[in-house]
Amino acid sequence: MTIELNEWATVTRKGQVTIPKPIRDQVGITDGGKVRFRLRYDGIVVMETIQNHNDLLGRLKQYADSENPVDAYSLREKMENDRAKDLGY
Repeated sequence: MTIELNEWATVTRKGQVTIPKPIRDQVGITDGGKVRFRLRYDGIVVMETIQNHNDLLGRLKQYADSENPVDAYSLREKMENDRAKDLGY
């Protein structure tokens, strides 16, 4: 389900931005929560909420191969960029 929220924020001299409350509420960012900013291949900045690392590792464990370790974050980023290209973003 896609919900379009159109919110603006001002960047301070220090490069800080307050994430608008409707956005925080929609994605579940709480006080002290962490977010990650990623620059896509096409120049769009993506903000992601950071998932619990244990949850992520638990889901990836079935694919683990001690002989051939994988950087899950790099793999996820590549998959997201490939998907964005497929969708024409």
